[in-house]
Amino acid sequence: MPLTQKRSRTPGARSRPALLLHTPTSPARECQVRRRAAEAERLPKRRDLAVAAVQERIGEVTTNPDAEYIVRLNRALFM
Repeated sequence: MPLTQKRSRTPGARSRPALLLHTPTSPARECQVRRRAAEAERLPKRRDLAVAAVQERIGEVTTNPDAEYIVRLNRALFM
């Protein structure tokens, strides 16, 4: 029997193979959907935080954010 099949053990029923494939309702698929939904919810908050951090630096007379600062900030927030 292939590794993707499993015998059902329902009492009173004949043993028949049940496929264990990733279907749209599988736990792996549900986890992926939930992860994407959480990411979509967090992205606006991260963007607002990044803008606030840059505005804080721009507001100071003595310092302006350079390209390296922006890259480090985005890596910290989005990775």
